[in-house]
Amino acid sequence: GIESTPGLVVEILSPSSGSIDRVKKPRRYADFGVPEYWVVDPEERAVWVWRFSRGATDAERVEGRLAWRPAGAPEELVLETGELFRPM
Repeated sequence: GIESTPGLVVEILSPSSGSIDRVKKPRRYADFGVPEYWVVDPEERAVWVWRFSRGATDAERVEGRLAWRPAGAPEELVLETGELFRPM
């Protein structure tokens, strides 16, 4: 089991889990104290971001620059969403 709350949870959206990932899980992660939850949506080529630590209750659709900086980190993690969806 999880012994401490993760600082970030990231999931890849699949057709079979879409409603769970976008409706049920955000509420559960917020209740559990997870500060930020990302759902990567390959079909829309976007990332849905819930920033619970900032009081958000709805997701923000992010295309382009995505940044995350956990408390105490010397610098933020920066991702370009275009790189997430680039063919391999």
